[in-house]
Amino acid sequence: MATGWASLRRCQASVGKCGRSRRAPIVGARSATRLRGSTVAEVLDAAGVDIGNALPASRQPTTGGKRPRQLTLLGEPAVDGRLLGLPTSSTARIVVYVALHRPTTRARLAAALWPDAANERADGSLRTGLWRLHRAHRGLVQTATGLIRLDPDLSVDYHELTRLGRSLLLDPNDPCLNPNDGYSGVLRLAAAELLPGWDEEWIFHEQERFRQLRLHVLESLSVRLHRQGVYGMALEAALTALGCDPLRESAHRAVIEVHFAEGNIGEARRQYLACLRMLRTELGVEPSRALLDLGRHFQGAARGAARSIRGPVGLAREERSA
Repeated sequence: MATGWASLRRCQASVGKCGRSRRAPIVGARSATRLRGSTVAEVLDAAGVDIGNALPASRQPTTGGKRPRQLTLLGEPAVDGRLLGLPTSSTARIVVYVALHRPTTRARLAAALWPDAANERADGSLRTGLWRLHRAHRGLVQTATGLIRLDPDLSVDYHELTRLGRSLLLDPNDPCLNPNDGYSGVLRLAAAELLPGWDEEWIFHEQERFRQLRLHVLESLSVRLHRQGVYGMALEAALTALGCDPLRESAHRAVIEVHFAEGNIGEARRQYLACLRMLRTELGVEPSRALLDLGRHFQGAARGAARSIRGPVGLAREERSA
């Protein structure tokens, strides 16, 4: 406990030097008996010290005088390029949960991260995790208000790209997106994956929601680009969506539409037949009306090309066998 009391005294001195009007209380002898054997984090928590701001400056990691400003969740979680840790790390899990679920209570956070532990043990694990987190990334997570929240000045790539994707879906003609800017943000969204390798139950919903957003954005972007005549990028977006989910009929339709708009009837027909085979053999379902309407739309041109090669019944036979 000598080390714990020394840390507590240093923290109280640090708080006093910062000019705070309300000093952390000194733990009395009776409380000391109750806290004997506790960790430093638990002693400070019981003493009312905000461990997010009470660490002495000499114990704080330095980042060139600047506070962390960018939290990465698309890929391995990191703060300003510094990895937070593996999915088993308590500090990484605290940051990820708060980033995904926004401000939350201690009880809810402890129950979510340690669902199989007793309440007291889960609370202790949370206190220790917060202590370690504040030592490594001061101010990243704030606890003084009773809720655990991220630094409000911190930017999170997941939230930024989610807002961009939703803007594109709500207004496909948004003038802020044009071929000249390279669609850099949308391309980042297309290549992104939320926390790959993390399989926590409280992440599944966000991962699936983000995956669906990516797919819809890619398909919407493909439609917009091919209407603008940017066929190469339109096809790239459609094929990326198809690569993410080969069983997705709407992604197949996006590919077909680009080929047809570009005048590549043979490519469009081939993709159309491949989609028919996929639906009937792998999913055991019939194509949607939208796909059939699309097929009929270019069927005349496709039949014209087919007649010159193998006769008027060639395409019909392929459709039946698909």
